[in-house]
Amino acid sequence: MASLHNSMWSKTKMYIKTYTVGPRRYIETSRWIIKLPALTKLLSGLDANMKEYTINRWGREFMEFLCPVRWSIGFGLVIVMPNVGQSRNYRDKCQWQSMVASHRNSILRHFTLDLVNLSKLTVGYYQGKPVAVDYDWM
Repeated sequence: MASLHNSMWSKTKMYIKTYTVGPRRYIETSRWIIKLPALTKLLSGLDANMKEYTINRWGREFMEFLCPVRWSIGFGLVIVMPNVGQSRNYRDKCQWQSMVASHRNSILRHFTLDLVNLSKLTVGYYQGKPVAVDYDWM
C-alpha cells in the first residue's frame, strides 16, 4: 500500500511553494494559486486582489483572455485561481497579444489591453489557450 501511495504522489507532482511579489503573498500548489495581500503592503495587495475579483465578477466576456478567479473570500481578501503555469517568453506574449488583437469586438480588445501591463505580462495556458495571469486597471 505504501508503494502505491508513493507512486501516486510522484506521478501527480504535488507541491506547495510560497513567495511574495510586490504587494501580494502567493501560495502556489500544483493545482491552485492563492493570492493574499502581503502584510507589509496590505492596502495595495488588497487593492490588487479586489480588482482581479471585480473584473472576474462583471467582466465574464474578458475571461477568454484572463486567468479566472475560481474562489474568493471577502471581495478579494483572498483569491484562488487555477495554476496555469507562468511564462514571460516572448513567443507566448506575442501569441496572447495576437489573440486579443484579432478579437471581433474592438471595445473588448482595447479594454483587455488596458487591463494588462504588457511590459510585465505573464502568460499561462488555461484550457489550451494563453491567458494573462496578473491583471488590473489603473
